[in-house]
Amino acid sequence: MEKLLRKTGINQSLRLLLIVASLVFGSSAWGQTTTTIFSETFDKCNGTGGNDGKWKGINGGPVIDADYTDWTNVIGYGASKCARYGTGSSLGSATTPTLNFTGDATLTFRAGAWSGDKTTLNISITSGTLSQATVTLKNGAFTEYSISITGVTSNPKITFSGKQASKSRFFLDDVTVTVPAPPSYNITAPTYYKKITSTDELAVGGTYLIVCEGAKKALSATVSTVDYTQGENNTVTNETAATLGEFELIDTSEDYNGAPLYEFLVDNKYLSGTTSTTISLATSVSNNTKWMVDFDEDGNVEIDSYSTVTASTPSGLLFQTGQAIKHCAISNRGSNNFSALQLYQKVTDLAISPLTNGYATFVTDVPYVMPKGACGYAVTVAPQAGVITKAEAYTEGEQVPAQTALLIGGASGTNYYPAVLKEDVTATYKGENYMEGARTAEGLTSSLRGVDVYYYKLALNSASKPGFYYGAADGAAFQLTKPTTAYLAVPQSITPVNGYLIDFDGEETGISTIAPTNGNADGAIYNLNGIRMTQTLRNLPKGVYIVNGKKVIK
Repeated sequence: MEKLLRKTGINQSLRLLLIVASLVFGSSAWGQTTTTIFSETFDKCNGTGGNDGKWKGINGGPVIDADYTDWTNVIGYGASKCARYGTGSSLGSATTPTLNFTGDATLTFRAGAWSGDKTTLNISITSGTLSQATVTLKNGAFTEYSISITGVTSNPKITFSGKQASKSRFFLDDVTVTVPAPPSYNITAPTYYKKITSTDELAVGGTYLIVCEGAKKALSATVSTVDYTQGENNTVTNETAATLGEFELIDTSEDYNGAPLYEFLVDNKYLSGTTSTTISLATSVSNNTKWMVDFDEDGNVEIDSYSTVTASTPSGLLFQTGQAIKHCAISNRGSNNFSALQLYQKVTDLAISPLTNGYATFVTDVPYVMPKGACGYAVTVAPQAGVITKAEAYTEGEQVPAQTALLIGGASGTNYYPAVLKEDVTATYKGENYMEGARTAEGLTSSLRGVDVYYYKLALNSASKPGFYYGAADGAAFQLTKPTTAYLAVPQSITPVNGYLIDFDGEETGISTIAPTNGNADGAIYNLNGIRMTQTLRNLPKGVYIVNGKKVIK
């Protein structure tokens, strides 16, 4: 959007206002809720033409350096932060990568014609319908266009091309596809504050309480020292925390002797210390608002002031007995009159059950940081019948947006405590994901994909292999018992099976021993993973199957 505003000559103040508004409301009409699933800026193209005001007299040019590498370009050249297609005698075209969506969407783009050339641009899509198949371009100028896409049944590609072979040169820029955002749903994930004891547990963007457990004192949002109620097992409830100062941890991108420097933000003000014992709140950043954070061998937090690090008496946060949390000489730490402090982090619960061999499903209504030792996977269906493909969508330390349903891999039998972020974050994974978390008021699975689906839940099969299996007969909706349980929702356009293995090694060892649960002679068909197929053998893809306990090659 900044590039477009720069071209239109809008004044700086209004430009900033519009940029902020676009971040808040999305890239479609204001007030509508959309999700951008594809955005190509061509900003890395460094050739001539288009955004530099040149619309003719250009010979050749560099290759197109696109944000997405899998465009299909025919007679295409890199122009000035845009792309140019065709020559005076040859037709050029641009085809997007495969777009991961079905249903309806909106295509927007900027395009302009070579000065003096034909002005008709053709647009086509491999699946679905466009509200218009052509647009009329302006000679020597960009125009922004918006086209509705409806009825997409499989992941499509979109092609832009001139009307005829000769003199149909065109420039293309800012191609965006947005889809209606799924409605939000309330899953009421539990959150609370839990004591952390090492720098490994710090999460930038997380929310923290600064307390003195021994004195039952804490910093408030005004950095006054107030009483608080200590919970069980080193926890503090949200209700108690709401009366305290909930500090957001900010990374300054600076360090001191290799140690990161942080800021603590509360009510849009920064925790600040000086050479005096007073702590305060500042409206702007400075050396006084930067802190070094460490923990001692007992798990007590050491929050030391960067502004005093070279002073003769370096200072940090301490609780002075009978008084308050102050900015005192760190040499007092551990003495009788000064108590150590503790740091509590806002978390939610993520448990990897030992019954599912190191996997769990997870979805929350709060953004969080993927905990150390865990990974969040997006799930699609593999080419082999009855097998899923899992892609690393969010690895440890990455920020996960609220209501992002994932398959979680981690250590079996481990309780993780993901740090809850103060603000929601933008989704970084743009691939397909069949994991979902929406549910009805009664707690039944309720897909938001916009197409009919089969529902699967995480479980072990009879061979103790983890996978997704029908939670109800014939893949119907089933009851969810936990607020953070996610599930697999597979479009019914895909050949149905009653289960999908997560980890498939491709081997056939022991397959001959797999038998239906209700006997070998019931006519049931199983794939080589021991998963019962719901189709007749005639309708299944080519492969090896177990029919009545015997291998059959189709």
